[in-house]
Amino acid sequence: MNLSEKTCLCSENVNKKRSFRNFIKTFSVSFLIIILLIPMFYTLYLYNQLNKITVKPICKSDKALGIEPSTQNNPIQNSIINIALLGTDRRKKSELGRSDTIIIATLDFKHKDLKLSSIMRDSYVKIDNHGFNKLTHAYVYGGPELTLNTINANFNLDIRDYISVDFFNLKELIDIVGGVNIDIKESEICSLNKNMAELARIEKVSYNRIENSGIQRLDGNQALAYARIRNVGNGDYERTLRQRKILTELFTEMTCRNPSEYAYIVSQIFPMIETSMTKRDIIKYGSQVLRSNIKCFKQTRFPVNNNFIEKRIHGVEYIVPDMDKTIIQLHQFIFEDIYPEEH
Repeated sequence: MNLSEKTCLCSENVNKKRSFRNFIKTFSVSFLIIILLIPMFYTLYLYNQLNKITVKPICKSDKALGIEPSTQNNPIQNSIINIALLGTDRRKKSELGRSDTIIIATLDFKHKDLKLSSIMRDSYVKIDNHGFNKLTHAYVYGGPELTLNTINANFNLDIRDYISVDFFNLKELIDIVGGVNIDIKESEICSLNKNMAELARIEKVSYNRIENSGIQRLDGNQALAYARIRNVGNGDYERTLRQRKILTELFTEMTCRNPSEYAYIVSQIFPMIETSMTKRDIIKYGSQVLRSNIKCFKQTRFPVNNNFIEKRIHGVEYIVPDMDKTIIQLHQFIFEDIYPEEH
């Protein structure tokens, strides 16, 4: 081999090595870019999906929401976030309905749990410009803004946002995740089937009757009918427990899913939600929940036993709470992680 051939071969080897190094460099940079872009694409996808949520801005001034100065500047306010969950009860999709389910959802980053505090819908409270009436009627008089005002003013809270889902959408939401597991009592079967028949007439659909008691998988229609049982057991008090069971099981179903399923679930659920929160708030709170690894549910209802009386006023039955005791117990549960004596 002459010198020119050796020089040519050497040059060729150098070029191959350079090409290989360039390939490695290009591949590495490209791979790094892809890794960096995946979260961005996911965030963009999520942000785009959030456009499907119905956002209804409300006036968030202290006066509009019934917030007293004494409730502000709470030293643990940043670690505990309260949001009102409102389940509206409609017999027709064209109706506004009442806030049949009223729950304070607490994101407690201090104690690492999520709390659900049901407020009895028939609680006798003062509603701004409407005198004393049932808490559930605040939604009819002034929608979610007046409902927040009524909750804050009567229970000395600082809630500035709500999430609303009507019962028709709750049914669809449960079907999307494939149903929920609920322990049905023998005494609940008759009322459950009756409620299902009513829902089926409204939507002109068929339904599957519940025949046996025990733990079973309920579809959306069955679960909604279960949540609306009122005349079995301890009346409306036990109904709030059923509603919290449904929400707890729904949360469990969603958190146990494969992450690959989240995109589909999110795309189906978001159009069913109405809220006063901005997309930025939703992403911020969601990220905080994920980082905090909150998976523990705690739940109760207010007023608790022995802290209210049932009273007929002008021919209407009300639950009249002992407000002083109820406020103390509610605040202890939300802010100090202390269960009320009876729950």
